[in-house]
Amino acid sequence: MSSKLVKIGKVIEPRALHGDFKIRLFSGEAPWINSLKRIFLKLEKEPVEHDIISLALKGSTLIARSKEIKNRTDAEKWVGAEVFISEDFFQSSAGETIYLREILDFLVLNNDSEVGKIIGFEFNGSQDLLIIQSKGKQKMLVPLVKDFIVKIDQGLKTVTMVLPPGLLEVNKSNDV
Repeated sequence: MSSKLVKIGKVIEPRALHGDFKIRLFSGEAPWINSLKRIFLKLEKEPVEHDIISLALKGSTLIARSKEIKNRTDAEKWVGAEVFISEDFFQSSAGETIYLREILDFLVLNNDSEVGKIIGFEFNGSQDLLIIQSKGKQKMLVPLVKDFIVKIDQGLKTVTMVLPPGLLEVNKSNDV
């Protein structure tokens, strides 16, 4: 596996007495769940590797147990930790659904007009959201839904969309 890590969520609370803990995922999907053998938890310093004993997906929450976290007290120490996994889990093949990180830094076009660059992602419980920064440094949230997507061009690093009138103006913020 590569040494690059991708942030997938955050530890939100301990669960049960045996050291299980809940992770709020940033994406609503986790197709890698059955292949995952280790995660990395980061509080302040470098991420710490944890070997996975069990994982269960409940909505957008992952319930995890690792060899290193033995009990509820240990799990409580990790609340608030960022959760990372290897970027190797986020490489789609031709014809497969893409992973969000594959379009990070892509340029978003609304029809043929430049909207901005994808600088991050959020999940609102219903859908993935693109965090887009315009050339004027204005940030906005745009839902990543099939009905809006015209084309994703890996070669040109662009996402062409047809957005409803007013969507960009409503979702502009300096605080996204």
